[in-house]
Amino acid sequence: MKRFFLAAILTLVCGFFSFGDSAKAYTFPHKLNISFTGTHVELIPHVDSDAYDWNVGYKFTIFNAENCKTTIKIQMMHLSGRFMSLSIKDYVGNWPDRTAQDVITPSILRTYRLYFENTEGECKNIRIKGTYGAVPEIHDFSAFSQR
Repeated sequence: MKRFFLAAILTLVCGFFSFGDSAKAYTFPHKLNISFTGTHVELIPHVDSDAYDWNVGYKFTIFNAENCKTTIKIQMMHLSGRFMSLSIKDYVGNWPDRTAQDVITPSILRTYRLYFENTEGECKNIRIKGTYGAVPEIHDFSAFSQR
């Protein structure tokens, strides 16, 4: 019984300290409101910043997708012109309030795109509304400043 309580307390403490960094809220600069059947491609504009670290991602609400599986891929273009998937997420059914979301931190400044695909079900006019794009990473070094 003591081991159980010790493990529970340790889990809560570790979860408390690790939660702060993973719960970042991103505000993406580009809006999207599309309806598609089958596939759709949306290019992600380049970052207009000299920031070394930056993030590419999206926050979407998915409508009209009952009994459907929608796959959203963040892809990077190689020098050969082919696209490679860096992140693949499947969303089944409707996703309210921009809960369909993903963020990656690319290591190379290249051309990126979002690739939407209806992978299961015969769904027509799946509607996706939300924001996407590239945003610079802002580091907070105030914890290291001297008082």
